[in-house]
Amino acid sequence: MIFKSKDRLSKDLWEFIHKELRYKSSFAVDREHAKRISSARGEWTLSHPQSNGESGLVLGRTLLQYVTLVDYGQSILLWHIATDLIYHTEIGDFTEEQFRCRELSKMLSDYMMYLMMMKPALMSAVAGTGKMKFTETCSVARTFFGNRFVDVKEACNQLLSNERNTMVLYMGDESTLEDACKLAEELLRVERRSGRGGSIWGLVSRVWVEMLCYAANQCDSKQHIAQLSQGGELASFVWLFMAHLGIGKHATMHHPA
Repeated sequence: MIFKSKDRLSKDLWEFIHKELRYKSSFAVDREHAKRISSARGEWTLSHPQSNGESGLVLGRTLLQYVTLVDYGQSILLWHIATDLIYHTEIGDFTEEQFRCRELSKMLSDYMMYLMMMKPALMSAVAGTGKMKFTETCSVARTFFGNRFVDVKEACNQLLSNERNTMVLYMGDESTLEDACKLAEELLRVERRSGRGGSIWGLVSRVWVEMLCYAANQCDSKQHIAQLSQGGELASFVWLFMAHLGIGKHATMHHPA
């Protein structure tokens, strides 16, 4: 798992985040709505799929448990693994926008894991059990794969196949890795139910934006200022933009041009 990349975050990613935040800020008609949006960590997007252009997706309430019934750090790990599983196993003809959302989802997923593992000062207020669950998950994965050498795609296919029953037999069905596999399978089921041409990637990319915004909003402002003085993290720029839009943690209501 890679936590650091020499690649710069793309302009396309920032434009996507910018557009999503401006869209969500339009729902902040009063302080209560602004607070609800700023404190969401995936549940707002999962509860408003039609608002985000995923009107064909039939979500139900199953996906919500992967953000509301676990702490934030664990939800990052769950969605990171699930994103990787789908990214490396899904085969299909994507539209240009679906492919874009797929790549942005992967980028945001990797970035959030980077923040949790490599930027503890920024994430200390929200990381929760994330690091501990990561260590446990690595141990479960080593037990499952043993000394076999498998590439990423093969490993993902094995985790989404009947071979995973072996892992459940030895490790139980409550491990984070098992839960992440279930999340990936549920996302794929949602996509299949959407019919021909449907894609889950628009939804997944917006869940990741919401998770990023939650982390940015909960971090201590002094940590953001320290990051900005060193060139800045994406999360810190997101924090500034949320404050500008009036949906930051301590922002007052206003309507920027």
